This record gives sequence, structure tokens and C-alpha cells, in this order.
Amino acid sequence: MKTSKKQVFIYILVLVGGVLIGKFLWSGSAAEKATHEHHEHSEMASDEVWTCSMHPEIKEDGPGDCPICGMDLTLMDEEDSSLDPKAIKMSPRALALAKVATAFPSDSPGESKSLTLDGKLLFNEENKKKLTADFHGRIDEFYMDYEGQQINKGQIIAELYSPEIENLQRELLIAHQDKEENSRLFNASVKKLKNWNISQQDIDEILASGEIINRIKIRSPFEGIVSNLSVRKGNHVERGDLFFEVNDISQLWGEFEAYEQHVSKINLGDSIYFTARAFPGKKWGAKVNFISPTMNDQKRSFQVRADVKNPDLKLKPSFIVRGEVKNQTSEASAVKGLWVPQSAVLWTGKKSVVYVQVSDDDSVGFLMKPVEIGRKTKDFVEVLEGIEASDEVAVSGVFSIDAAAQIAAKPSMMNTREKKGSSVDVDWKEVKLETEAFSVILNLYLQLKEDLTDDEEEKALTSAKKLQQKTEDLNIQDQEAKKGLVQLSKDVSKSKNIDVAREHFQFLSDALIALMEKNNPSDQPIYLQYCPMADNDQGAFWLSEEAVIKNPYFGSMMLKCGSVEGEF
Repeated sequence: MKTSKKQVFIYILVLVGGVLIGKFLWSGSAAEKATHEHHEHSEMASDEVWTCSMHPEIKEDGPGDCPICGMDLTLMDEEDSSLDPKAIKMSPRALALAKVATAFPSDSPGESKSLTLDGKLLFNEENKKKLTADFHGRIDEFYMDYEGQQINKGQIIAELYSPEIENLQRELLIAHQDKEENSRLFNASVKKLKNWNISQQDIDEILASGEIINRIKIRSPFEGIVSNLSVRKGNHVERGDLFFEVNDISQLWGEFEAYEQHVSKINLGDSIYFTARAFPGKKWGAKVNFISPTMNDQKRSFQVRADVKNPDLKLKPSFIVRGEVKNQTSEASAVKGLWVPQSAVLWTGKKSVVYVQVSDDDSVGFLMKPVEIGRKTKDFVEVLEGIEASDEVAVSGVFSIDAAAQIAAKPSMMNTREKKGSSVDVDWKEVKLETEAFSVILNLYLQLKEDLTDDEEEKALTSAKKLQQKTEDLNIQDQEAKKGLVQLSKDVSKSKNIDVAREHFQFLSDALIALMEKNNPSDQPIYLQYCPMADNDQGAFWLSEEAVIKNPYFGSMMLKCGSVEGEF
């Protein structure tokens, strides 16, 4: 029994000792591992640089707030380190989709070193031919199977049965029997058949056989590409009915879209050089032969057309092309200064900005620069300060650049506006809503906008209340965004009068504009519109279903005050 107790005591000592030794060893290993991990984390953190998009001179080792403006610091992308941190980088695809074009400032309002236009190739309508039926009949055979098929002159395209042609054949055979005695009657019979596009080959076949041919062959008098195929085998046709159209693609039209500010810079006979996506690096030349006398009221654009020679048939109709018109001048060239197209300047109340292109070896970006403007002409504005003659300025697609800058938290037109703070603090540009829910919200917002436009105070407050209640009922996963939209709507609905409602409507509009960047639920275009006189000359934006300006901030007082700044 004593021996047994002694053994138990020894076992307990060994067990306790093992536990203490194991704990010591594990603690040392864990501490060493923690120290190693902390060291690795410190090394990783030391490689990161956090900066402020508004104050790029601020550089910190980790996240936090900007000591100057209080904005959240963002991680600097090493790939963008050679570009100005304030610049917004855009990929070649983004530049193409946004239809971004650039130009250098001119020393006169009518002069531009280049003008870039986007367009596409079309069939040359002047060379389009129509193949129609010359007589009544039934199509027993039809040899054109699909549009785009190549057809040659003289090629048989169909075989028709026609009682009219049977009678003419009968006349021909009778006249042929008396040809020696009455050649005039025979020649008249031949001419009748030819007038109905019966070929000499078929007439010779009728005469050789001495029998009436039940099915007359229809041959194409044209060569080209088949389009607008309008009949099939078994159809009955009347004289004048269309078989199909034939297009000659050895000559095409290049149709380019120009905008209101380009009117004075394009003339008939100008040379336009264009590239096609299908052939990178290859350039074709053409001459402007038509400038549309009317404008698309929705887009504020007009069509410019050029003749394009295509002898090798490499270019195809519907190719997307980009053209460049050079060396444009006007009578205003005597007005010297530093001038840019009006489309290059974004007005934000009392401030004006332009986007200047910056680039390095690997990327292209745009940097917003405040400018002081001077004289204006119909299409140009003089820049007194802010840019140099060597700066390449964005002259179209400017709003798309600004929208991209806003999403990336870079300096933009939208965040240069100084105004009172909203009751809601939501980063709207990061919010993604359910399509169905946002569609409901957008439609109710547009109705509220119409009520403010019509100076309908009671209706506007009721619409805002309806928007608030409907938003509360919607199934929205992002609860912070839902609460924000409810509060913004409530601010409008609780306004004591329409003037106060319009003040709160600005913040609701800003939220929906930011949401539209990631949440466009409409099949129809939604227009971004801007009034520089709203919000005490600070300027304010709104969304509209139509391009025509109807100002919700002033109503009937200044209904037409504003401009279309973009399109979703």
C-alpha cells in the first residue's frame, strides 16, 4: 500500500512538471510567433502609403483622417504613383465609352488644332438600287436566301409564272413566223419583252424552242450586297413590288456625330481622317459632303457625312469609326487670347473648372483645374488663368470624367460646390440598391421634380410624403441607405413652404445622382441637368426624363434656366 502511494505521488509530480514545461515552451513559441507576425505586419504597413484625395501632400503609413480637411485617407495605388494623386485614371475602354476627346487651347476662338468625332460606316444611299417586279406573277423559285448575300449582274434571282408574259411570248412566236414579211411587228414584240426586263438570252431560248416558257427567269441588273429582302418563294407579286435592295459597298458613307459647339468648326469639303476598331493603326481619308441642317434636340447633336472609298471591300457597313477634322478656322481668328470650346468648361456656380489630360508611360488620367474665364463667343470661352497653352484639355465627355472622379473620391465639379450640410451622412456613391426598389424611388422623385417645376406646393409636399412612405415600405437590404432616403424625403415633405422644399430637394437630388452611377433602372435616358443660379449662385443639379430644361428650383420664375450636363 505504501509503495502504491509513493508511485502515485511520483506520477503526480511528473504530470505537473510536464504541464509547466509545456506551458513555458508554448508561451515562448507563441510570443516568438506574435513578434514575428507583428514584425511582418509592420513591414507590410510600412510599404503602404495613405493619402488624402483633396490634399495629396498628406502621406501616412496607415488609414485615418486628413489633418487638414478631416476626409478619410485612401490607399495610394502604386501603379498610379507617377500621376498626380488628384488625377482620375481612365482606361482606354472607359475613354471610348465616354466619347472623350481632347484639344489644345487655341489663340483664337475659331481655331482648333483638331476635332475628334465618333461615328459609324453606312451604306451609301446614293448607290442603293431596288429590284422590283415588272409584271404580275407568282414566284415559283427564289434563289436569294439571306440578306448580305453577294449578287452579280445578270445573275438569276427568281423564276416567275405570269399570264401577262405568256401572252407576250405568244405574240412573239406569231410575229416570228411572219418575221420576213413584217419585221416591224417582230421587233415590237421583242421590245415589249425587253421593257419588262426579259433578257435577250431568254428571248432567244423562246424562239429556239418555239414554245412558251411557263417560268420566266428574273435576272439582276445590278451588282452588290442584298439587303431588305422582301419576298419569298410562293409569294404573288404585283408590278412595282420590291424583291430586295442591292448595295454597292465599294463606296460607303461615314456618318459622324458632332455637337452644337462644333457647328462653326466643320465645313463642306473638309478632310476627315478616321480609324476603325477592326484595323488598329490604319487610317482612311474622306471628304465631308453633307452637314445636317437640323439637330437632334435630345442629344443636341447633328450628323456630318463623308464619302468613303472602299475598293478592297475591307471596310464594312456598321463599323464603328473615329474621325479627326483638322485645321479649322473662322472669322473670329483675329480675337487673340487663350480659348477653349465651351464644352470643355464646367460651371459650378461662381467657380469654373476644366479637366487637363496627364499621362505617364503606362496610364492616362485627367486632372481638374479651376480656371478664371473671360470673354465668350458662341462656341468658345477665354481662359484667363488656370491652364497653359501646352495643356491638353478634355473638350467632350467632360461630364463622364467628372462622374468618374466623383466615384473615385477625387476632386470633381460635384464636390467643389459649397453649401449647407444635409441632415443625412451616407456615402451614396458606394450604395448599390435593388433595381426594382430604385425604380420605384426614381419614378416618385421625378414626379416630385415635376410638382416643383409647376410651382405646385401642396402637390410637391404630398409627393415627397408619398416618396418617404413608399421608401419605408420597400425591401431594401442597405438599411443605412434606406434610412437616408427616408430622411431626405421627410425633409422635403415637412418643409413649411415650397422654397424650403426646394432647398431640401437639392440634397435628395445629389443622393439620386450618385446612386444613378451604379443603379440605372430605366430603359429610357435620364438626363443630368444643372442650374448655376440655384442655391444662392452655388449651383444645383437634378434629374429629368426629358432633355428640355424645366427648372425645379425656380419654377415658372426661371423655367428654362439651366443646361443638360450629362445622360445616364
